[in-house]
Amino acid sequence: MIADFPAVRLMQWLSGSPSCCGTHWGMDARGMDLMCGYDNGMCAQQQAVAVACSSQTTCITCLQTTAGSCGWCASSGTCMNGDSVGPSTGTCAGTTWWTTQCQADEPSLVLTTPSSLKAGTTNRLSWTGGQSSSGQVKISIRAFGSSIVSKLSGLIGSVANTGSFSWTLTPGLPSAYYQLFIASASDPTNFALSNSFYIDGTVDTFVWAAGYGFFCGTVYSGPFGPTTIGCDSNSGTGYQECCRRQGLTCDDGCTGKAKWVELPSGRGACSAACGGGRQTRNFQCLGYYDPGCGGTPTQCAQPVTCYDFQCSGPYPGGPSTLYECNTQPCTSYTWSACNTEPCVETQLHLSAVQAVQMVPAGSAFNLTWSGGLQYGRVSASLQQVAVGVAGQLLANTTWQDAGLGLPVDVENTLSSRWAVPATLASGQYLLKLTSSATPANQDVMATPVVVQGTVGYELTLLPVGLGAALGSAATLQ
Repeated sequence: MIADFPAVRLMQWLSGSPSCCGTHWGMDARGMDLMCGYDNGMCAQQQAVAVACSSQTTCITCLQTTAGSCGWCASSGTCMNGDSVGPSTGTCAGTTWWTTQCQADEPSLVLTTPSSLKAGTTNRLSWTGGQSSSGQVKISIRAFGSSIVSKLSGLIGSVANTGSFSWTLTPGLPSAYYQLFIASASDPTNFALSNSFYIDGTVDTFVWAAGYGFFCGTVYSGPFGPTTIGCDSNSGTGYQECCRRQGLTCDDGCTGKAKWVELPSGRGACSAACGGGRQTRNFQCLGYYDPGCGGTPTQCAQPVTCYDFQCSGPYPGGPSTLYECNTQPCTSYTWSACNTEPCVETQLHLSAVQAVQMVPAGSAFNLTWSGGLQYGRVSASLQQVAVGVAGQLLANTTWQDAGLGLPVDVENTLSSRWAVPATLASGQYLLKLTSSATPANQDVMATPVVVQGTVGYELTLLPVGLGAALGSAATLQ
């Protein structure tokens, strides 16, 4: 039967185009059902999803439809079959196609992951986003990796979206890793899930004992004389709680004192050198002993490391919390009034050399001069006037500058260096300096520079003994 399909219709059917079920094929209902039957009922499923989507009248019910993939087109106010890319059929104008969260004024919820928590303590949960403070949010908890979500202990229904909630962790949760879940009460599609964190579900058991254990310093006057009353518990932190339950106060350095303290070496690199950047910072929960405490003076002078739950508020550091740094203003540069008068150009004058100044080939020769155009440029050229150091005069020689190591078109800094080529022949040379702006402004050095070049010699060795053979020639440099 598929072989009887027209080619265009077959491609539409294979590609899943919704037109496979369209009545514009010009076929009767029987033929349409027969042909569409080859998709194993896919067309019927698509039609059912489209009907289920189009029957929804609000964004929230549209996105919560379980019959298929529905999206909300806010520009037309209709629920349509589609995915994150767009509707399966038709179009949705602009950027008003929503598949995960309804179009609303609610910013996305972001939940801060708490540090480790302990049963019997009160902890502050914090978040951002959601509807304004007049809105409501729902907070739930689940064991890490589990799909079962439960309400927080002591929390019934929703809470005001104030950005924080004090949660007293009552005993009952097993010690394990958990995640918090928060959702907007007005838009269930706006939700957030925290990272995993640990909850210690154990509760310290305390025994009020006399004569041993840790002591709160209370003296009981009994019939047999004074007896020191103390607390003994199954953990070091339980001692303070034991004393507290008896209405006694002992300084453990943490209770009522612990604070988040920034570590001296815990700052990350700042994102900007000036003008305000961002960086991460690390903190530790620390406390202190009061002067005159039961410990030694050394102990009293040192900070006390406390448990995270003894510090109020969530952990203030970590990679997700950024702090301002390098807030000092950056150096700014502005244009000031410029000198609009033309630069002054004066006559160039090359400084003279000694009467006889020998310059070895391959060395450097310093040129100095005065005059020229301020902030202008100059070029040097060379003319050979005599051959050899002795000075066999030449006539009608030209000025040259290419390939001779001369400063050509350089800034008029009143000095430069001439890198004398190692291959330059011995002789006497005149130097000329010319202004690039005004070629007529030039000066020739009054005395020539004597260049001592490299000369090759050939030495031939001959035998002097009778019957000796002639040696080969040798070349010396």
